[in-house]
Amino acid sequence: FADLARNAPVLSGMSGSLGSVVSSLASAGAAAGPVGVAIAGSFAVATGGIIAATAATAALKAQMNEIDDIADAATRIGVSFQELKTLRFSFGETIGLGGSEADGHIAKFQKSLIDATANSSDKLNAMFGAVGLQAGELLKRGPVKALDEVSQKMQALSEVDQMRLSFELFGKRGLEVVAAMQEIGSKSREIDAFLSERGLKLSDDQVAAVGAANDAWDRVALTVDSLMSVVAAEFAPIFTLVANEINSGAVGLSGWTSSIGSVVTGGTYLAGVFYDVYEIVTITYTTLQNISRLDFSGAIGDIKSAMDFSTG
Repeated sequence: FADLARNAPVLSGMSGSLGSVVSSLASAGAAAGPVGVAIAGSFAVATGGIIAATAATAALKAQMNEIDDIADAATRIGVSFQELKTLRFSFGETIGLGGSEADGHIAKFQKSLIDATANSSDKLNAMFGAVGLQAGELLKRGPVKALDEVSQKMQALSEVDQMRLSFELFGKRGLEVVAAMQEIGSKSREIDAFLSERGLKLSDDQVAAVGAANDAWDRVALTVDSLMSVVAAEFAPIFTLVANEINSGAVGLSGWTSSIGSVVTGGTYLAGVFYDVYEIVTITYTTLQNISRLDFSGAIGDIKSAMDFSTG
């Protein structure tokens, strides 16, 4: 999910924090002698491992989110994940359209073929007939092969008829596509072959597995949020009781000037207790959130704070 993808930019800041921790350890280790240096060195190696693991985890999760997003868009359009990924890349390289902009053209292309297949009197069928194409056959071949075949066949038409065919296929924005139609088709064929030869095309089962993993982590995040809601609800009556006691006690205060020192001392102690409870709840919640998002970078700040006692 989205929160996990946003963890990747945190890595640069996290690396700086870790660098400070390692530097502190190195200085402390040098002061402590050979044994200290050895301990500091071991911790530095472990810290480097944390950086690498965090970077790899964030990168993998970002990629999983991208796969899931493309798969969802492909489902809405009515094409496969791999077809949409290939066509997005082709539209991006040829006419500078990517993501949702390319999706709009691809969806219109698919819809035009479906409408022509369902209605034999559709204007597109007459245009296809002039170059030996059939909407139903193109639809069966999938958008990558269909687009390539249409782009090759339409070269036999005049420029005016190419424009008309492009408008029938892509709607009002057909003008963006018609000039690069042949290049888009050949590029799609080239990219499809490139990925196939290298075994880099994802199967439907692989895409589904990524979607299931993302859904599972969504449930983890939901569990953490729900758990903290339950904790907050359970603590609410206690906070209410404490607040009521303070409020009722304030009304009956007498001779407060003579005992102001005791009040301040007691208040300070009570504030400290509340602050400790607040820290425990906050740290627990933050830790659970980081675990649910596979974000281990949050722990790095705690390590640094613990070493220089900045948390109080």
